[in-house]
Amino acid sequence: MKLRFVFQPFLLLLITIENIQSFRSAPDPSRDLPVRPHIDQPPIDSKVILSSTAELQCKVRHDPSIPIKILWTFNGRNATASSRVKVMSDGTLRIEQARNTDVGLYTCRVESDVGAEERSARLDVIELPHLPTNVRAELNINGGLVNVSWSPPFDGNSPIIKYVVQMRTLSQTNGDNDSADDDFMYGVHSWTTASVNISASQNFILLTNLRPAMTYQFRVSAVNNVGEGQPSAATSPSITLPAQPPSASPIGVVGAPRSSTAIMIQWQPPPSESLNGQLMGFIVRYKLAGYAEHTQWYQHNVTNSAQLQYLLDDLIVWQNYQIQIAAYNEMGVGVYSQSIFVRTKEGRPASLVRQLSAVAINSTSIRIEWNSPDPQLINGINQGYKLQAWKSNDTSIPYTELYKESLQPPSPFPERAQMALMDGLEPYTTYYITVLCFTSAGDGPRTDHPIVVTTLQDLPEKVSQFKFRDILDKSVHVLWSPPNRINGKLLGYTLRHYAVGANDGQKIQTNLTDDQNDIIISNLKPQTAYTFEINAWTQVGSGPVESSTIQSSVPPVLPQPPTHLAISNIGAFSVVLQFTPGFNGNASINKWIVESQLFRLRNANWSVIYESTNHTQPDAITVYNLRPYTEYRLRLIPVNVVGRSLRPSELSPPFQTLQALPAGPPMNVTLRSISPTALRVRWTPLPPESWYGHPRGYNITWMQINDDEGISSTLHSFIADDYHSHSYLITSLDEYTRYGVQVYALNDVGSSTGSRLIVQRTSEATPSAGPDSVKVNATSSTTIVVEWGEVANDDMNGIIQGFKVKYMSSKQIDGTQYKIIESNQTRTTTLTELKKYTTYRISVCAYTHAGDGVYSTSTTVHTFQDVPGPPSNVTFPDVTQTTARIQWDIPLEPNGEILAYRISYKMSDEDIRRSIFKEFASIDRTHRFLDLRPETYYIFDVTAKTSEGWGKAAKLLVYTTNSRELPSPPSQPLISTSQISSRQVTISWTPGRDGYAPLRFYTAQISSQGGHWWTYPTKIDPTLRVYTITNLKPFTTYQFRIKATNDIGDSGWSLESPITRTLPAQPDKTPLNVIVSPYTTTSVAVKWSEIPDWNGDESGAGYKVHYCIISQQGVSSNCPSSLVRGKNVTSFSIENLERDQHYEIKVIAYNSQGDGPSSKPKVVYVGEAVPTGEPLNITTTALSSTEVKVTWSAPDKNKQNGLIMGYKIFYWQLIDYQYKNYDLGSHRHIYQEQPREMMEIVPDTTESFILLDLNKWSNYSIQLSAFNPAGDGPRSRAIVIETKEDIPGEVGTLVFSEITMSQVKVSWKPPIEPNGILLGYYITYETLINDFSKQVKQKINDSYLVVNGLRERVMYTFRIRAETSAGAGPETIGNVTTGPQPGSPPPPTHVISTQTLISVKLKWKNPDYRHITGYLIEANNLNVKGAIEWQPIAQIKNGHQERFEISFTHLAPSSQYTFRVMSMNDYGISEPAYPDKVIGAVVIQTPSHLELRARMPYYRESWFVILCACLSVVITIMVVAVLCVKNKANKYKQEMIKGSQDRLSEVGFGLDDNMDTHYPSGFEMRQQNYTLTHQRRSNGTLNTVTSIAATKSPPRPSPGSITYSDEEDDDDIKGAGIYESSGESLTEKPSEMSSSGPESESDHEDMSAANHFVNHYANVNDTLRKGQPSWKRNAKQYVVPTQHRLSMPTRDPPAPPAPPPPSYLAAIAINASEDSELDCPSVNLNGGRIIVNNMAGSRAPLPGFSSFV
Repeated sequence: MKLRFVFQPFLLLLITIENIQSFRSAPDPSRDLPVRPHIDQPPIDSKVILSSTAELQCKVRHDPSIPIKILWTFNGRNATASSRVKVMSDGTLRIEQARNTDVGLYTCRVESDVGAEERSARLDVIELPHLPTNVRAELNINGGLVNVSWSPPFDGNSPIIKYVVQMRTLSQTNGDNDSADDDFMYGVHSWTTASVNISASQNFILLTNLRPAMTYQFRVSAVNNVGEGQPSAATSPSITLPAQPPSASPIGVVGAPRSSTAIMIQWQPPPSESLNGQLMGFIVRYKLAGYAEHTQWYQHNVTNSAQLQYLLDDLIVWQNYQIQIAAYNEMGVGVYSQSIFVRTKEGRPASLVRQLSAVAINSTSIRIEWNSPDPQLINGINQGYKLQAWKSNDTSIPYTELYKESLQPPSPFPERAQMALMDGLEPYTTYYITVLCFTSAGDGPRTDHPIVVTTLQDLPEKVSQFKFRDILDKSVHVLWSPPNRINGKLLGYTLRHYAVGANDGQKIQTNLTDDQNDIIISNLKPQTAYTFEINAWTQVGSGPVESSTIQSSVPPVLPQPPTHLAISNIGAFSVVLQFTPGFNGNASINKWIVESQLFRLRNANWSVIYESTNHTQPDAITVYNLRPYTEYRLRLIPVNVVGRSLRPSELSPPFQTLQALPAGPPMNVTLRSISPTALRVRWTPLPPESWYGHPRGYNITWMQINDDEGISSTLHSFIADDYHSHSYLITSLDEYTRYGVQVYALNDVGSSTGSRLIVQRTSEATPSAGPDSVKVNATSSTTIVVEWGEVANDDMNGIIQGFKVKYMSSKQIDGTQYKIIESNQTRTTTLTELKKYTTYRISVCAYTHAGDGVYSTSTTVHTFQDVPGPPSNVTFPDVTQTTARIQWDIPLEPNGEILAYRISYKMSDEDIRRSIFKEFASIDRTHRFLDLRPETYYIFDVTAKTSEGWGKAAKLLVYTTNSRELPSPPSQPLISTSQISSRQVTISWTPGRDGYAPLRFYTAQISSQGGHWWTYPTKIDPTLRVYTITNLKPFTTYQFRIKATNDIGDSGWSLESPITRTLPAQPDKTPLNVIVSPYTTTSVAVKWSEIPDWNGDESGAGYKVHYCIISQQGVSSNCPSSLVRGKNVTSFSIENLERDQHYEIKVIAYNSQGDGPSSKPKVVYVGEAVPTGEPLNITTTALSSTEVKVTWSAPDKNKQNGLIMGYKIFYWQLIDYQYKNYDLGSHRHIYQEQPREMMEIVPDTTESFILLDLNKWSNYSIQLSAFNPAGDGPRSRAIVIETKEDIPGEVGTLVFSEITMSQVKVSWKPPIEPNGILLGYYITYETLINDFSKQVKQKINDSYLVVNGLRERVMYTFRIRAETSAGAGPETIGNVTTGPQPGSPPPPTHVISTQTLISVKLKWKNPDYRHITGYLIEANNLNVKGAIEWQPIAQIKNGHQERFEISFTHLAPSSQYTFRVMSMNDYGISEPAYPDKVIGAVVIQTPSHLELRARMPYYRESWFVILCACLSVVITIMVVAVLCVKNKANKYKQEMIKGSQDRLSEVGFGLDDNMDTHYPSGFEMRQQNYTLTHQRRSNGTLNTVTSIAATKSPPRPSPGSITYSDEEDDDDIKGAGIYESSGESLTEKPSEMSSSGPESESDHEDMSAANHFVNHYANVNDTLRKGQPSWKRNAKQYVVPTQHRLSMPTRDPPAPPAPPPPSYLAAIAINASEDSELDCPSVNLNGGRIIVNNMAGSRAPLPGFSSFV
């Protein structure tokens, strides 16, 4: 409807121009005639692209004073304005979105009063051609060809130029079901152009070069001047080409021998485009190489298409095979690959040597002769012969013991007989001689019938076991045995004997037969020394003499060891051992056995280190076989004819041998190339026993070895000061150079001998200099010949693979260019297509396998002159209707010196022969041409001239007019899908109006991914309508726009093209961070980093890993590769590689579009890798307290990955954190927070090792690892082993306390190094004075001891040793003197003793001294004879006191006593104070027993005490029951109120706290006979608490005022594990003088008798124990525990102790403790000693009451 409205006929479009500024000018009165309006710029015929804007101009020149009208008509009808059709102010008709209805003739008519004028022009709308129809695809009968036909479409008002046929492949799963959406998919099923430039007159095409067995679809599109039209629909049905045999062979075919009869073949499948069907498998065929062509092929069918390797077996040994591989599909076998040639490995020789003979030439040598075996049966290269001598006792089995083997190289004349001597054999011995040939694969066969040869006779050795029996005064029985080696036929013996000192005439000789081995010699003189000599005889002569001297009449006995051993002349390997000989046993000493002990390493083992038989000095021998720099202790054992002494000698003083040079160099030295400038050397470190001194490390020396000159004179070295190190990286070496390396061991003395010289070449690198003698010569205006010489040998750094020529022009427009010469044989090349008359800088570099080297110095050369190119920047800045000014610049390619310019011009429709020429000077750049015809097109040709002539002309079109303007923008760029590739896009457009100024060029702009616009750098020829933009990114969206430029300026930009995506492409990035590491001897692991961009195709992305063998000739040309599918996979393992080869590894990224660039090559040595298995069968055995033996076996063969160079033993002590925190006083042990790991390295020949100098009784964790030249293997699982126990160290310093006149308490800290479970302590104390001496020994479990009954004012020496199961440790000694000590208080004064009915009262006055802590009261029983005079009775600890009362119940009845008082403080006691003789009684008489009982009140009776005890128990039980019930009720009530279930902990019975309260003791009565030992504490140290069963003080008359309490804790009694009657208190008395310890019970009985008057109360459990005398004897030994160890095997706890003996005192101790109060005194009796803590005003107990309450 809109079209009909716009172009409605008979509508008139009338435009009146009324420009106020232009048309309202005042008329000119001078002008009489008006001017008729003239159409100055009429419309011209135009063609516009569909939907673009069309403009038809109609500019009028007229008299401004005359109004005009402009009228537009369309096809003779008046045109009508609309929103799409507009008339501009200058009269131009503008039609937007032009379409097919706008096609026709347009007329512009100008009318005025003075006349009218009209002009017409035709407008045509052109568009893309429509899609072809009836597109069909048919398979040609010949197969492999497809005929595609179609019907021509509508041409879009622009003649069809050509047709384009596109095709795509379909997968078998898609078939014909691919949708139209696939047209916009890239990568898989993308359309590709099958044929272009098909003639417009042709409507079919026969397509060739299609892949068999592929399914295709086709489509056709037409192309006219506008562009490419829409393609037709895809042909249906699709066309599937018939399958054909593969057209290509498998690639990357390589082979390597696996054995002497097998070859492993590897390959990659043919390219997928050449499979021509479904790959079904491969055919491997082979035959012997070098034979006639008609030799038969042998084939193997590999039916698995995924199998890319095959093992050819059962081949002929050591033969070269020609191998080919072909792929096959359902149509047959394809093309065979190029032949590869692989030789099987050598095999063992299959033939015996010929004509073997042997003959003995002396007693130790045999001459052997033979001929070589059949050469055809050697199966390889003859490496030589093995000459073997066998010994056997059974002639039927000659090959029993191989005695000797020697190697003989092959003769250069194999047809001749060979001869060799085998020496070092034993005399007169039968040997079985055989000779076998061997190759690198092994030994050949050995004959079943060897040559039997017996060496000649020789002198015999000494007779053996020469000894004597029944030595009497006149006869002796002489015995001997034949020599160990007779070396011939034994003929007999010669025995001579003579008195010592006799002359030769007095020697008696006796000849004996060979079968006689003893004789009785008589007629000897008594008491005479005789020497006997004997020797054996063979046919050759007599052997050496064996002699011995004896004393007649006195038979020999075993010798006695020497004494006073001393060391002198200490060397590195020997010392002189001096000694005083012991008794020789009445016979000469025929041998000294020297045993050694490693002193510094705390090794308790003794081993025989040397035996001396030829000693010349009777009191000194030289001891050999010592190890340098080792501390020893030696002992001697003499040996005579009877035997060795029963015991060894005393020990020699410890000594250390001197240092010596190391025993030898490190073993297993290997050398590997790491980089072009670095080599890594590895070795097995020296074992500790081979250092022979203080190790200083290793000296690594290296020198350059030239291929021609040998070893260079320059020697470099490096000292590694870590003697545990086993590798070093040698850097700063020359590239691709052979180096020899040796390793020396260093100690304080010097260097060992060097290791075997190992030679290795560094890796290839890029050449460090360019070729010399580079010459360049220009041969024409576009060619240069380059010549060069050799690269210096020192600068090659590898094998030169070829050369690169770098050239760059001085203009630097094209950048740097390269030409590669892929040959090392060529030394010249020609550079072509160069710029004319241009200066070039040229340099040459060589490249190796590692890359490009340094370029040579640049050489400058100038190409020759030539005719110039067209002048540049030719424009017409000024043009009128009759003139045109032209302007130009020098040509972009002057190609020489410009001499002149020439311009020719003509009208565009004139013949070229009418051109007008004009020449200009070379400096001219512009000229104005006059007298041109108005409004006419002219063609101008501008040409430059050099000495070579006139060059190419620059042709320009110009239109003479006064109305030039800017051009119109071109149409929107169009893009055909067939013109899109991965990196370029072809655009097409239609030019806009040129503005009457011909276009000079187009400019294109590009926008990527919707980003900013950037200008394409190349100017586009204005005559082009189609242009290809290059250098785009794959799989990226782009938009394009263009603008036109004429002499006036630039047009606006065209509309943007549709968004277009380039196709995917192969990757253009290189995989980075490629790391190659071997992990087995035939496998390497390759890792790399993922590339960031796959250029749009990730579905088929992956990597290819190429690996090539590098030989001396370079990199192999046959390099297999492995596919790694998946873009995220960045690692791959290459297996089944050849051992001992260098491989070059490259990684290439690929996708379905193709392969990307390869990574930089990595070179790796295959043949060794770090071990992947740990040592096996590891066992550990503790040999002693400081030694652990470790044994193991080698790792699994499959996991060794090369030669095992040695083993590393890692060991560290496990830390015990509890023991670490145990406070040992001033001897606090400092432990490390982290264990310090130690390491020992042993060679591969060792499979056991003894770790020395370990800490005693400690847990060690041990691990092993194997190492080879590639590095260290994994560690084994840690094994924990504990060293054995040893004697403990010293105990801590002895501390003396509680020193009285007759008592000392000694205490100490446990040993810092217990070295085992402490079983107890041995304590010895003794004194030595003029009239008295005493030594007492005792074993206890505690770390303290209270010693009683000592002599007053006497110094005692205490010695204490700790004991483990290994024995007692060293002693710790301390001295103490009984009596007052420095700092003791002054004594009390005015002591008064008075007697009452039941007690004794003592009073005294205190000295003026404030620091008194208590008092000690002692009594002397004057009626007891022989007992110790003074006995402790009471000890008061309540500070200052002035009185004390002692009950007669504590004293012996009917006895006389005297008393003394001593004050106490922390330092000790004062001098004793005695009662005053003037005031009070000095001697107290105690009543008898009956009298004392009569005086005692009833509450002291036993029945009363028992009754009270029973009532107390009943009342206590009732109170506890009531409290329990009440508290339980309260608990339930509280739970119901509060709703809580967590109140159980708050319930108490009121007695719990009291039960655990330890009140301070008042009286302490120590009972000698009972010791309560606590169980050990958790920290493992000795912890024994002695608790004494005590009796109660008798009750006071006022029970409410005082209460008695036990000192002992009831819980201690219950928790004690054992009672021991060991010396908690030792009292000296005559009965103990001969006692060796306190274990006898007689001691206790004597003490009981001496204090019988207190036995009734103080020794109650002693009385009870008499009825059970076997309890102590039956009790198990109590083991004192030591530290508890973390991270150790759990020890079994000690056996539970025997139950304590029944004790009435223990039974009632609970009640006694419950009845006690805080302020009560406590009384304990210990052998009559009373310790009282009594308050002032208290009274002594009444007689007759029991002390149990």
